[in-house]
Amino acid sequence: MLSKQGWVSKAMVESRGSEQQWFDLAGHLVHDLHSPILAALSATRQLYRVVTGRREKLQVQTAYAACSQASSILANVEFLYREKYSVGQPIRRDRLSASVLRTLVAEVREAVGLVYEPDREVQIDVHCSDSLSMIADSRALSHAFRNVIDNAFRYGFAKSPIRVVIESKEGPEPEPELVISVCSYGLPIREDEIDKCSNLGFRGRDARLNLPGSGFGLYVASRLLRYQGGSIIIRSLGAMTTVALHLPLGSEINADLDS
Repeated sequence: MLSKQGWVSKAMVESRGSEQQWFDLAGHLVHDLHSPILAALSATRQLYRVVTGRREKLQVQTAYAACSQASSILANVEFLYREKYSVGQPIRRDRLSASVLRTLVAEVREAVGLVYEPDREVQIDVHCSDSLSMIADSRALSHAFRNVIDNAFRYGFAKSPIRVVIESKEGPEPEPELVISVCSYGLPIREDEIDKCSNLGFRGRDARLNLPGSGFGLYVASRLLRYQGGSIIIRSLGAMTTVALHLPLGSEINADLDS
């Protein structure tokens, strides 16, 4: 078989066919499982709030954690499916104030905390004016932040504190921008891996050795930010790793996925 680049082997064709089947299957799974998992997620969260017995609370937390992780995985797979087939990502234009951003971050922090450690210290500092207002997709921002703080819980040292800082600052243009930084303590990201962390399927050597994962989280988060004209910047110094979500404040959503 001949392509523009030359001969294409039978193995390459079969590999592409398998990939196509995988994405088709993923699309069906997302469609079929989305509603029941969301229903189970809502039910287990409500139960967690009302049960009082220690044993029962732990059982409900375990069930909630499983539903929450499944919901998060489905959301990432749905994004990849849409991107694979160039299905337009639904973008909303929500007006977000400083108080709305604070609530969004707190809700995601609570949800992820229930999956890992409900009592883990997570400090949320807001260093921006209450009059701050921006236009962005709140669902996409919540999804991106979920992936980032999930990594902080998963890969950070057990019981170590996590700090989330929300601030507005001058960007490189200079354009005003909103920055949500997630700072956690854990094994440092190797210097030669920093620039690869947002690549699809990439997992660092230390991460692969210690915990299971897909390598989807930061890739999806970075693409969701780019849909809104933003970016993700990762820094790792010693035991502290900071993943910062940057979003422009000076203009509305500016999708550019090809750059």
